[in-house]
Amino acid sequence: MRARHTPGPWIAVGRWVEHPRDDIPDICTTDPAALDQDGRSDAECCANARLIAAAPELLKALREIVASADRGQAFFSTFLLLDARAAIAKATGGRL
Repeated sequence: MRARHTPGPWIAVGRWVEHPRDDIPDICTTDPAALDQDGRSDAECCANARLIAAAPELLKALREIVASADRGQAFFSTFLLLDARAAIAKATGGRL
């Protein structure tokens, strides 16, 4: 199945979510000033950007887990769990 979103990986650069290739436009910003809104701290905005940037890896890990479960596998491979843990760490800034 072909993704309808900008393919990953994505990276968080402060409040921005970008594609590492410069020829692909940025994904989004989490800067509330860009939406004429205030009230979020810089730390919260950067955490939101990290979560969004991890979306492609999180989606991939979840799809693999579901496919594994659909095949009747009760236990997941070490590599599948490593991918899932890496995606969670990227989304949370290193915490599981």
